[in-house]
Amino acid sequence: MIKNFQKVKNKLGNIFKILSLNEKKNFIKEVYVTEVNYKKIKGWNFHKKATSNLIVISGKIEFKITKDFKYVKRLILDEKKEKLLSIKPKTWFCFKGLSKKNKILSLSNYKYNRNETKKKSIESNI
Repeated sequence: MIKNFQKVKNKLGNIFKILSLNEKKNFIKEVYVTEVNYKKIKGWNFHKKATSNLIVISGKIEFKITKDFKYVKRLILDEKKEKLLSIKPKTWFCFKGLSKKNKILSLSNYKYNRNETKKKSIESNI
């Protein structure tokens, strides 16, 4: 799911509302920034319980998302597109850096736990 930010115009600098913490489904347990180098791919990642809410804050990044590798959805987001990408549990995803410097802000409703996560090599089913 892709969601637009709510933009509040301000002559000193705009404000972007990304998520409301009072929405139970969006309760945030962990926030981090991940970098992905130019032409490098991170993934495949799979979370059993966590929802990953991802925002490109620097650069341009290609995302691939799938449930079963029969159909892979491809999205390209950049820092200029005011979008939040929400990846539900039990979904595989990977991402590739398309700019020299790429950063993703990640807001998760589940604190990282190695047992909650699965990984596949990027060469698998891409």
